[in-house]
Amino acid sequence: MATIVAGMTPIGIEVAAALADRGRELTVIDSDKLRLRSAEERLDAMLMEADEATMDTLRRVRADSAELVVFATPVDELNLFGAAAARKMGAKRSLAMVRNVGHLDGAPGIARDLHDVDYVLCPVMLTAMEAHRMAHANRVIRQSQLADNRITVEEIAISPDDPVAGTTIDRLGLPDSVRIMAIVRDGTWVPAGVRERIQVGDRVIIMGRRGAIASAERRFHPGGYRAPRNVFLVGGGRIGLFVGRAFLAEGASVTIMDRDRARCERRSIDLPEATILQGDGTDISLLKQEGVATADVVVGGTADDETNLVVSLLSMRVGTPHTVTLVHRTRNLEVYGHLDLPATVSRPMVVADQAVRLAQRGDSMDVVEVSDGLLHAVEIAVEPGSSLDGRAVRDAGFPPDVMPGFQLKGADVLPVDLSTELSAGDHLILLAPASNQNAIKRLTRAGKGSSIL
Repeated sequence: MATIVAGMTPIGIEVAAALADRGRELTVIDSDKLRLRSAEERLDAMLMEADEATMDTLRRVRADSAELVVFATPVDELNLFGAAAARKMGAKRSLAMVRNVGHLDGAPGIARDLHDVDYVLCPVMLTAMEAHRMAHANRVIRQSQLADNRITVEEIAISPDDPVAGTTIDRLGLPDSVRIMAIVRDGTWVPAGVRERIQVGDRVIIMGRRGAIASAERRFHPGGYRAPRNVFLVGGGRIGLFVGRAFLAEGASVTIMDRDRARCERRSIDLPEATILQGDGTDISLLKQEGVATADVVVGGTADDETNLVVSLLSMRVGTPHTVTLVHRTRNLEVYGHLDLPATVSRPMVVADQAVRLAQRGDSMDVVEVSDGLLHAVEIAVEPGSSLDGRAVRDAGFPPDVMPGFQLKGADVLPVDLSTELSAGDHLILLAPASNQNAIKRLTRAGKGSSIL
């Protein structure tokens, strides 16, 4: 079954590329020749120049038999209409991108089954949420949520000054609600055996209850971890608005600097508790004057990549302990990766990751990629009569390199071992090599007594 992506905006191209990397048969549509030409340079796909959301175009690309239809044009209403029309025609799943958060009806970044569309995504809000998270996660490379945000999976880089470097896993003293699942080392992964010693350069994959993860992170930081209390944002656009609002809700002191006077006036109304400054965030004298050196974190969140880069580099120069750099053009990510920036957030990549996850999500299984796709964190719903129902984990037929983590039984989140028995209605959270995803998927659908091995 084909995948259709309409709208070759930077986000549309990144979503299409991410889906193509996972073997999807792609058709891309755009009414703009220049955007289509940019897509042609990047994608191995069938390209069509046409009005994206007309019924004629949707019929020509066989939207009625598509596995997935994504609308990512610059126009919200066009995306909502096109995605809804494709879904009504018979497309298995539809996604629409929107700029106006009002279309989400209060949902945080992603709304499900709204406006006759399977998933409605707001790239600005999703990017702001990621920037806010990265502002907290000083050593966390990536963090994902499963089980309706009850389980967190994250990857932590180990540096020479980390107190856990050289320590075996059994000496960390982690609570039962948090587990080290695997260690990524030299481009491959190893299971997290209790006698495995954590080394500098490792990327540690930890999983656990959302509330317990933050306290566990403190063990990986010199001197522990303190949530940001003094936050400095350069860029008062919509991303700055959402990031600032999130920090204010946590009780942090927030300063927002922007060059545009009218935008500063709007933000002073939107965020009366924040300090709003009109000024150039690339002026090191001004940054020093306004106290950037005393900030816990500085976020370079303007619409210009070069400005954000300069903001972060100058902030690091004057002594800010943590910076977050917003990157709009994905080609800059590789370059910025050589500059020792603590955290970068790419809006196209954030949205592409979410789109791929939603495309992979089934009725009984949710999947998030870990460590650049080397591993997958998987949530399985135990269906009545499946081969998981009524069996212990060791007898369920999982491939040997699958690492079970937690069981959700009603409102309880419980650690899992091989003797744990599963029953209909449970959810099982595990970590597995990416190559095992299809085998796990078949297992969730198999009847009792069947095997995938």
